[in-house]
Amino acid sequence: MDPLASFDLTGRVAIVTGGGRGLGRAMSVGLASVGARVVATGRTEADLRSVVDEIEAAGGEALAVVADIGDLDDGARIIAATIERFAGIDILVNNAVEAGFSMVAQLTSELWDRAYNVNVKGPVFLCNAALPHLERSSHAAIVNVVSPAMWIGGPTWRCTARRNLRCGECRW
Repeated sequence: MDPLASFDLTGRVAIVTGGGRGLGRAMSVGLASVGARVVATGRTEADLRSVVDEIEAAGGEALAVVADIGDLDDGARIIAATIERFAGIDILVNNAVEAGFSMVAQLTSELWDRAYNVNVKGPVFLCNAALPHLERSSHAAIVNVVSPAMWIGGPTWRCTARRNLRCGECRW
């Protein structure tokens, strides 16, 4: 038996935020490779165009929607474009992230608001906008991707031993 048969998403529609690069790109291409029609969203048109070209070259269907998930109007626009093109939604992958970390001493209200809007508020309200369409699907799924960088803060944050968290000495 072909193990990929259990992952057949033929005809399903998947939205992937942050779908232009990194993990989002891999998920967009991967979902398309098992039959999903993919809506890749993100802020960089060239990245999204590249993903759509790759999916279409492999025989899949895809749509690029340039959007900033931290802008609630853009979230509604993503849903509207998806419905206009594919007439439904089966899968929503909240993958976009704002990783604008800084040390607490340099943290500004603007950095905090930006991270909160992209990492928390945007995905919640995108789910809210997608929900009526997901409820019509017989196989709906919402996948929320959380980066460990959100918790450890990347190389500029320090552990209690005042060492870089990537030093290998800190254990969780």
